[in-house]
This record gives sequence, structure tokens and C-alpha cells, in this order.
Amino acid sequence: MKKILWALVCIILAFTYGVSVGTFQIFPYDFMHKIYTYIKSPVSDSEEIINLEVCSIPEISEIPYDATVVIGHAYGKPSPDSYYIARTVEQFLELHRNKIRQVIFTGDVFEEPSISQWEKLYEQFSASFDVFVAPGNHDIEPLAAADIFALSPFNFRGAKRINSDSAVLIIENSVSSNWLINPSAKALLQDNANSSMFLLRHNIPIIELIMFANSVQFKSPNLPSAENFTKQFGELEKLVIISGDSGKLAHLPRQTCHRYQNFTFISNGIGGVIGDRILVIEGETIYSYPLD
Repeated sequence: MKKILWALVCIILAFTYGVSVGTFQIFPYDFMHKIYTYIKSPVSDSEEIINLEVCSIPEISEIPYDATVVIGHAYGKPSPDSYYIARTVEQFLELHRNKIRQVIFTGDVFEEPSISQWEKLYEQFSASFDVFVAPGNHDIEPLAAADIFALSPFNFRGAKRINSDSAVLIIENSVSSNWLINPSAKALLQDNANSSMFLLRHNIPIIELIMFANSVQFKSPNLPSAENFTKQFGELEKLVIISGDSGKLAHLPRQTCHRYQNFTFISNGIGGVIGDRILVIEGETIYSYPLD
């Protein structure tokens, strides 16, 4: 009898914990999600998704002068050696520092950030070009990381516009708003509704594309569909949203591009693998540049 009762208690506890994992996305939700996604099948960058049009990003072999460079998941492959940005990223920035106007990191710059890392990044490159960070979960979670980021030269609240000669560039802290477009970003988008805009953030903004995310940590249960997203921002003339929370895992594509009406959704991140690529904005056009 005691064995039966003990078995029932274990089953109830396991069931309760399983429900909690799924509801609150606590450990090991993120790990199990990655395993499920990996077993399910490798994800293609040309994955056809209902209602979304697959688009392509033209590739360039030379970095243009005065370029805006966009880099997601800059630390690359998780490893004991990933103290700083990935070596391929650092080498690229060193090699092209005289051509680059500004670099925008779209989150997860370091695997485990420290104030010395942020200071090193600033001191190494800020004399050559401007550096901006749209933080990811590694950059501002847990609270200690957020405190460190607040002390760094890259700290900002909500969203901010970056100076540009043509298209409007806006960076956003999407982690603090649980992947949703935060109020500061909404205001900036609406203020520039008749312009061509790029919104640079860490997290993927619509539910159809979460298969490309490195992680589902902190994702809001209210993440909109593409249709509902456009209903919120239908007055915008043209918007490209670039998310950096992608490409870390081997089965994920290096970059993706999907379009819905006048909105383009791009994901791109470094994984420390062959085929890694970054994005380059020149004027109102975006390009892909291979790192290898």
C-alpha cells in the first residue's frame, strides 16, 4: 500500500512540475524546446510559412564605405572559450574598421557579460566607429547582468533612434518587454510612419517565426501573429525588423527573411560555424556578408 501511495505522490509531483515547466517556462523548458526543435528537423532559411512570403537578402563580397553593420549573437558558439565576441567577428571588425560607420549588436554580445568586457569592446572600437547594443537575454539577465549593462557605455532605456542619412534606424530592448514591441519603440515608429525604417532588436516579433529563435526565454504568451502585428502598425509605410536571437544552433539557418505586406522580418545570428554571416545596411538596402 505504501509503495502505491508513494508512486501516486511521485506521479502527482511530476505532473505538477511538468505543468509548471510548460506554463512558466522554467528549467528545463528552454533545453527541452531546443531538443524538440532539433529532433523535429533542421530548419531551412527558405521555410514556407502560411501567409508569409520568403524573401532573399542580396550578398556582397566587399564592405561599402560608411556602412552600418548588424551582428546578432556575437559571442557565437557557447564554449569555455567564449569570453569575448567570436574571433571571426572581432577579426572582421578589425579588418574593416576604416569602412564602418557604426555597428549595431542585436543582443547576446557576450555569453557571460562583465563590465570589463563592455569596456574592452568600447575601447577597442569606439575610436573608429559608433557601437550600439540592442540587448539580449545574456546581456541583461539575470539582474546582475542588467546592472552591469546599466554601467556600460551602451546602456539605454526602451528604444532609441540612431543617426542615419537615409533610412530611420531604431534599436530596442525587446527582452524587457517580453519580445513585444515596447512603448518607446512604438512611439518612435509612429513618429516616423512615412519613412523607410529598420527596427533592430534581439527577439523575434511574431509567432510564426519562433522556430528560428535560439531560445524562447521570456517570450510573452501574447506574441502576435503577422496579421495582428500589421493591424497594430498598419499605418507604417515600410518597416524591416531585424532580430539577432537566431543562428546559434547548428540546425538553425544563418539568416532568414520573410515578408508580410509592407513588413519584412529578418533573423540573423552568429553560431561559430561555417556559413556564419552578418548584415550590412547601406542607405535603405540591406545586404548579407559571409564571414568565412
